[in-house]
Amino acid sequence: MNPEFVRSSDIDRVKWDRSVELHGRGSIENYSWYLDAVCDSWNAVIAGDYEYIFPVATKHKGPVDIAYQPFFTRNFEITGPGEPDQALIDPFLKAVPTSFKEIAIGLPYFPELSLKGFKTSHYPYQVLDLLPDSQQLFSDFTGNTKRNINKLAQSGTTYRPVTTTQVVELFARETAGKIGTMRAADLERLQRLLDSCLAHRAGVPSAARVSYWPMPSLY
Repeated sequence: MNPEFVRSSDIDRVKWDRSVELHGRGSIENYSWYLDAVCDSWNAVIAGDYEYIFPVATKHKGPVDIAYQPFFTRNFEITGPGEPDQALIDPFLKAVPTSFKEIAIGLPYFPELSLKGFKTSHYPYQVLDLLPDSQQLFSDFTGNTKRNINKLAQSGTTYRPVTTTQVVELFARETAGKIGTMRAADLERLQRLLDSCLAHRAGVPSAARVSYWPMPSLY
C-alpha cells in the first residue's frame, strides 16, 4: 500500500465521505463538510481507492506552509477498515511533502505505536462510547453520576430552541477569551461549523432551562 498526498482540488468528495461513513466509527470530524468549515484549507493522504484516508489541515505561517490541528477538532485519524498499525502510520506520515516545514497535528493515542522523527506529547481525555443503548450507558455510570442525572430529570428541566449565533456568542463571552490564540476568525469558523452541522443533520441547538437559568449547549 502506497499512500499518496492529494491536493484538495483533486479529492473525490463523494468517495471521501463514503469512506468516513463506513469506517469513521461515528465521528463527524473527518467529513469533507466539517473540514471545509474548520480549516483554512485541507489536503489529504489517501491509500488505494479511498480505502484509507487521512486529512491534512494546512495554512501559511508567513512564507512557510504548515500542517496543523484546527480549533474545534481534537485530532484527525487514519480512517479505514482496520485500526492503524505501525506499517500503516509510517508511510502515511512520510507521504506529507517535505515542503511543509512544520507539522503539528493531533492523532489518537495508541501506546504500541511510535512516531519516528516527531516530538510527541500525550493529552488524556475521556471518550464515551455512544453505540450501546441508553440503559446500558446509564448502568455503567458511577452512583454519584446516576444521582445527578436523576436530580436533573426531576428538576423540571425543559429545552427550547436557540440559534447557532446565540451559541457562538455564549462561547465568545465565556470561553474564547481564555484561549490566548483564538481570534475573531476562529469564531467565524465556529459559526460556519454549527450552521454546517445543522445543514447536515449532525446537531440540534437547544438551551436547557432549569428554573430561571438558561444553559445553552449543542447536541
